[in-house]
Amino acid sequence: MIKRLLTPEQNYNYWLKKYEDRLISDFVLGTTLEYQPKISLITPVYNVPTKLLKDAVRSVQKQTYTNWQLCLHNDASTENLQNIKYMQNLSGKDDRIRFSSSNINENISGASNKALELADGEYFVILDNDDMLHPRALELLVRKLNSDRKLRYIYTDEDKMEMDGGRCEPIIKPGWSPHYIMSMMYTTHISLFETDLVKNLGGFRKGYESAQDYDLVLRYVEKIEPDEIAHIPIPLYHWRKIPGSTAVDYDAKGNARISAKKALIDTVKRRGLDAEVLDGLTKPSFRIKYRIKGEPLISIIIPTHNQYQVLKTCIDSIVTKTKYTNYEIIVINNNSDETDSIRYLAGLDKNKKVSGGDMQLHSLLQQLSHPHCVENATTKIFRKLS
Repeated sequence: MIKRLLTPEQNYNYWLKKYEDRLISDFVLGTTLEYQPKISLITPVYNVPTKLLKDAVRSVQKQTYTNWQLCLHNDASTENLQNIKYMQNLSGKDDRIRFSSSNINENISGASNKALELADGEYFVILDNDDMLHPRALELLVRKLNSDRKLRYIYTDEDKMEMDGGRCEPIIKPGWSPHYIMSMMYTTHISLFETDLVKNLGGFRKGYESAQDYDLVLRYVEKIEPDEIAHIPIPLYHWRKIPGSTAVDYDAKGNARISAKKALIDTVKRRGLDAEVLDGLTKPSFRIKYRIKGEPLISIIIPTHNQYQVLKTCIDSIVTKTKYTNYEIIVINNNSDETDSIRYLAGLDKNKKVSGGDMQLHSLLQQLSHPHCVENATTKIFRKLS
């Protein structure tokens, strides 16, 4: 029997049909909507095709959570001017929809601030004028707030959307990492912010266009604690793949990388870090290269059990490739009984940087987790390798 090969899009659609509802049901289980804050959505509008704008608005109107406020700002559009009348009509029919318009184009940062001025919800999210929300997006955000009332920043997974409405290319994100966010803007959509805090920070800064949300997140998280940040691992935002957009090509907006790097350089200076910002291996990524102060001893602990060739490869890679010299390798033998492994372990003492001992792995981990182990150690820096 020959298995039919599926495209990535078909695989994702299969996953959505089989698991999405189950994933949401599991998330909702045990949560409440006792606390029902107003969620503002800020949407700068500029030259967007009317159909896509209407799709974005309808995705808000279809939300299962109804205490929302949509803040639309027209940033001096020069095309699709019928959108202005459409948005005016919307705001006239629904008190939850606010609209403003400008004759001067202020670009994405300025336009976002204009939309933010309309917002009076306790929290807000950004909805681009051509993207869409999952129908339960706001509900799940509010349920997360109810599960932990100290939360001040929540982000979700997302996916992309073809022009025909098909969902594709899921972006599955890790939990909060203060180091990873310094490497790339990975939280993106949806991000839920406290409205007052962002306004107190001055909103979106001009001069950081195409990375204005990244710059905001970097400044915002400095004012809150790590345990006030949460991640919802469900794709709740649909990022439209419009030709010429960053959803299709990161370099479509030529200043995205420049603005992101500028935001990171500012962050390094603002936080007083002794580091420099370098380009990363991929287009949207960066590397923060910290300058090492002094030469602290680094202890590399390697638990092992037989398979000496794997251990040899590991040790050889450290010895031959590292440029840092003040380190020691501690090999913990977890009951190896193969002759070749025992012989190799016995010969490790010839290398002054390598030492070893016999110990049960669970005993090793217990000792490493004990505070006295760290306090009495020669080194203050440990690295465990497998």
